[in-house]
Amino acid sequence: METIPFTEYIAAGTLGLGLAASSGFRVFVPLLAASVAHHFG
Repeated sequence: METIPFTEYIAAGTLGLGLAASSGFRVFVPLLAASVAHHFG
């Protein structure tokens, strides 16, 4: 498994929060949480 620099996690998190804010947190956050849970096992 390749490692991703910490700054890329920050950028991805910021982008994710921006998308969540623009589309409505109720729609986006559960999908984001499922994606993070799947990624980290």
